[in-house]
Amino acid sequence: GRGGTGPRFVIDVLVNCDPATLPNSGSLVERAAHHSNDGSCGLMPRLLPPGAAGGVAVVLTLPLNHLAAISAVRLKALKDLRSAAARSTGLAAAAEVLARYAGTAGGSDSNDGGQPPLLDPQQDMKVRMTAAPAALATAR
Repeated sequence: GRGGTGPRFVIDVLVNCDPATLPNSGSLVERAAHHSNDGSCGLMPRLLPPGAAGGVAVVLTLPLNHLAAISAVRLKALKDLRSAAARSTGLAAAAEVLARYAGTAGGSDSNDGGQPPLLDPQQDMKVRMTAAPAALATAR
């Protein structure tokens, strides 16, 4: 590694943010990627639900430990999310997925309260886990 500084794994996430909480200068992606040694992220903007009005679509680079869960739902995204229009299209697709799952809440085949299913590394990604079941249980 790099002497143990910074997070070991990071992930780029398309999110909807409150524009009032975005930094005024520099690239948000670059500024959000500066993590302290404990993996915490400074300058974190306030996140909004994907369909919330008034938000701005941005791509944040976050330490993997900042994610609470990963959905098993896969969306086909545009290859280039540098334009605001492409990011907005991606967020609109995510909002549509959430709305569809929310619409199934309470139905005969409903899942966990109208939420999309969570990613299961063993079933969805075919990851063989020998010593990791305890770690997976801890993460859940």
